[in-house]
Amino acid sequence: MNVLITDYDFPDVEMELDLFRSAGFKASSAQCRTEDELIAAGKEADAFLL
Repeated sequence: MNVLITDYDFPDVEMELDLFRSAGFKASSAQCRTEDELIAAGKEADAFLL
């Protein structure tokens, strides 16, 4: 499963990414400000964490 963390207010989400990865997930992050950016960043995502 591939998880995308997006639109976060924290300086980084490395701790969250590490938790997902240690559980066997693929995980990435993106700061998306438009619907088109979210669609582009999430093409491979199975789940979104907004």
